[in-house]
Amino acid sequence: MGALLAAGLSLSAQAQMGSLTTTYAGGNGQNGNMFDVVAANDITVTGFDINCDTAGPETFEVYSKQGSYVGSGTTPGDWTLLATATDLACNSSGTPTPLGLNLNVAISAGATQAFYITGTGSPPDVSYTDGTAVGSVAAQNADLQILEGAGVEYPFVSLFEPRIWNGTLYYQLGTLAPQSIPTLPLLGLGILGGLLSLVAARRLRRAG
Repeated sequence: MGALLAAGLSLSAQAQMGSLTTTYAGGNGQNGNMFDVVAANDITVTGFDINCDTAGPETFEVYSKQGSYVGSGTTPGDWTLLATATDLACNSSGTPTPLGLNLNVAISAGATQAFYITGTGSPPDVSYTDGTAVGSVAAQNADLQILEGAGVEYPFVSLFEPRIWNGTLYYQLGTLAPQSIPTLPLLGLGILGGLLSLVAARRLRRAG
């Protein structure tokens, strides 16, 4: 029964998770990137992989704000610092580097959320790719779009547009609720219910 429960929880978790990658082609770079995410379904952003410019330790900060980054690129007060990755062991350009941060940014279907992912050292900290137009779709799937945005000199200084953030966004469908117990698949519930009934019947026979 323990194995069945674990399998059901695993299947439920796998069904809810997703990711979307733009590219790791590089070609240009700066301290960081600002870009918009548009949700087609309710999602919760849980983490990122990035495209570091060079291998070695680096500190990165992740900011976010509701709505587009456009108009807020040089206004720190519009943004919330979500987390800092200190002394991150960067891989060389072209190889994903997980930020290792557990984020929880809910985006409702139809809403736009901006992100600013930046290194704090001497540029370039990240590699990105020149784009075609701010707001053009850089990558998309059934759940969300990642739009072309800007390269940004740290912190909130100069913007270079259009630029395609290089990386992978990880998300969960719906609102992240760490305290809740995932629902077992229907098949698992049926089998589990049968096992519980059998145990109850045996206990009654022993008591009689």
